[in-house]
Amino acid sequence: MGDTTRNQLSAILDNLQEIENSLSRQNISLVDYRTAIQNAREEGVTVEDSANGLRRILENLDTDLRDIEKKTADTPSMISSLGLASFLCNVPSIGAMSGAAVESVNKSLYEELISTYSSTERSREYSAAAHNALAQYPFRRGTKPNLRPKRAESTEESRRNLERYIRGFSAMLPTLTFFFYDQPAMGTILEVIVDRIFRVVILLRGSHIEGVNVRGSEEQHNLGLKELRPIDLWTPSGLEVFRQLTRNAQAAMLHFQSPFLPESSLKNYLQWLNSLATLFSTPCRRCGKYLDNGLPPTFRDYKILQAYHEGCRILSFTPS
Repeated sequence: MGDTTRNQLSAILDNLQEIENSLSRQNISLVDYRTAIQNAREEGVTVEDSANGLRRILENLDTDLRDIEKKTADTPSMISSLGLASFLCNVPSIGAMSGAAVESVNKSLYEELISTYSSTERSREYSAAAHNALAQYPFRRGTKPNLRPKRAESTEESRRNLERYIRGFSAMLPTLTFFFYDQPAMGTILEVIVDRIFRVVILLRGSHIEGVNVRGSEEQHNLGLKELRPIDLWTPSGLEVFRQLTRNAQAAMLHFQSPFLPESSLKNYLQWLNSLATLFSTPCRRCGKYLDNGLPPTFRDYKILQAYHEGCRILSFTPS
């Protein structure tokens, strides 16, 4: 900045200081002239004298402001460059100004103004560059979303899909035999015969398990004879061993239940049922006996499928 521009800026600041001092001496607020007139009345000054004094002060203020506007118009390059970060970054230090200018300008505020203009200018430049880059590479979806609602599967279609899924891993469950039945009012019924020892009826909604019941191999559910006899799914077995097995199977159903992965849940549950094929030939993991109160170990743990009697299970899985 040249000496002429610096002198002009100092003169403008001096005029602003004179205006501020003038208003301070008269103790007049330009937006509260009624208070000034009321104070004059209390001091014994007439309203006309107060109004004339206020008019003279305003005339002097108008003259000073016109002088500032004239001096500002004489420095167009400085004023037009005030918003540019490049100009403000090159402004000399406050110490290079005159003494009056230093007194009227807060140094910390001026330096903060320079930093603010610099940050704003950089943000504007970066935004313009980002806009140009994004305009060259517009974001586009690879495929259009399918907004049409999916058609609900019929009971027969759901059964076929379920049967196809179970047949896919049935080789891993050699002791299980599967039979599928459609019941439009109920869903799909899956009957599982476990190594000709007992039969399990599982009620499915899609791949979600909704109910389980266990009976002996000779206790029928009348699924294949529904035209001749009513279907009987939920009557408990006449044998205590299978009633106890039903309670454990229902607990396992809740353990393996997974609303977000129903197929995986069903697969894990069928693997658990497959471990019951050795119901009468595997001793209890805790006591080593085959029978306890006349009953075999009807419980299988959910991790490594070890056999336990009901009493031994309580003792094994209860913290001491």
